[in-house]
Amino acid sequence: MRKLLMIFLILIAAVFALNLTTDNEIARNYRSAAHGISHVAVDRTIGRVADSARDLIYRLRYRTENGIDVVRARLHRMNQGALDASITAAVKMKLASDDKLTTSKIEIKTLDGNVALYGTVPNQRRAERAVALAYQAEGVNKVTSHLQVQDPISIQ
Repeated sequence: MRKLLMIFLILIAAVFALNLTTDNEIARNYRSAAHGISHVAVDRTIGRVADSARDLIYRLRYRTENGIDVVRARLHRMNQGALDASITAAVKMKLASDDKLTTSKIEIKTLDGNVALYGTVPNQRRAERAVALAYQAEGVNKVTSHLQVQDPISIQ
């Protein structure tokens, strides 16, 4: 909250400083107030203040836009993480509901909707069944099988 208030106050000061250079009446008042100082020196000072204010506004705008992008990226990662967790849970439920796969030790990892299956299964048919069930879960984009078959010759 303090940072926001400080940024707001700096922004107001910057806008005020910008108005100094665009408002000739204020510039004339500065010149008349600076009796012994040359007009060139006053104009340079006003120009520097205006340049500083423009630079400050540019930096504030850049940091604000950059900050918004950072927040958006973090929210996207958080949403994707929650979505991946729900996909993993859905795949686990699909595999647990299959009688032939309940004895298999299958680990599921999900990243950006892509599911990877790890572990061991008794035979190739069960490995294929696990992949097919994983594809049935909502939100799955791709399934990669890293399943090890215990008995590659068995067809049950």
